[in-house]
Amino acid sequence: MLANLRSLKETSAVIAPAWYADKEGNTFDNKTIYPRISEASPVPVFGTSSANLGYGIIGGKVNSGSIQGKLAAHYALRILSGNMTTKDLPINAESHNHYIFDYRQLDRFAIDEKLLPPESDIFYRPFSFYRTYRPLVLGVIGVFCLFVLMIVLLLINIRRLRWPRDCASLSANLFAAPLSVVQFMKLCLLDFCYIGSNSPRPNSGSVVRRSSKSSVAS
Repeated sequence: MLANLRSLKETSAVIAPAWYADKEGNTFDNKTIYPRISEASPVPVFGTSSANLGYGIIGGKVNSGSIQGKLAAHYALRILSGNMTTKDLPINAESHNHYIFDYRQLDRFAIDEKLLPPESDIFYRPFSFYRTYRPLVLGVIGVFCLFVLMIVLLLINIRRLRWPRDCASLSANLFAAPLSVVQFMKLCLLDFCYIGSNSPRPNSGSVVRRSSKSSVAS
């Protein structure tokens, strides 16, 4: 059987139901046989029972002792409470099987989780802090981004308030002495500062006159 599995094509699929004995009478438990089947198979191995999940099968629509136990407990409580008798137990033909898959096998065969049936359960998924605490992580990131935005806006506002004062100080320093070519270029840049601000321009004429007198005296 294992040799036949190894020769399967990529378009094949394997279904391994409750299989615990071969034609020669050898018996196996699920912990022994399913890992060997999965290792020999080049394609996913589907199962019919959740008890075999974790031993190499990829999963599928499997029966579950947990689901069956909950259903049995539901009817038992109704009988104990007097709402029904054992003769009233319905014949339930509806399937209670559920889609369950092994994350490790999905990763092995590169199967996208988006391709799985809706409301499928995935077991053996590695722990992810983001996936486990996603609302908390997104909330912290949102608050952090809000604080960063507030700080940026405060810095911009402070810069706007300091810009006219810096321009006025630079203008006063330029007109306090005879202008050179470099200082004249700075003054041209200073005019641009005042174009973008609402502050009144300092009285540069009086500064120029004082500068001229000081140059004559020298």
